[in-house]
Amino acid sequence: MKQRFTWLGLLLVLASTALIFVTAKREEIECLEHFGDAYREYMRRTRRFIPFLL
Repeated sequence: MKQRFTWLGLLLVLASTALIFVTAKREEIECLEHFGDAYREYMRRTRRFIPFLL
């Protein structure tokens, strides 16, 4: 079965990507509130999604 480009598919990919970023940012805020400077240091040493890339 051949896959084809659709605008709906693109919209779903963009929406899910945006929601993942929003969720990650909200989680970081919660972790900063709970763990404080220890989490801030952790954030400085690591990447959000893929090590060494994102």
